[in-house]
Amino acid sequence: MSGTRRARVEGLLVGLAAGDAAGWPAARHRAARMPEWTRRLTR
Repeated sequence: MSGTRRARVEGLLVGLAAGDAAGWPAARHRAARMPEWTRRLTR
């Protein structure tokens, strides 16, 4: 794989991971695992 293509693939994967981590389902999953007092702060 050429250097440019590899960089594009890496950028794509990083972008997908960042979008998934910042998304609504991930936030709900993290909130469900946190202690009760921290969940009250987000409502």
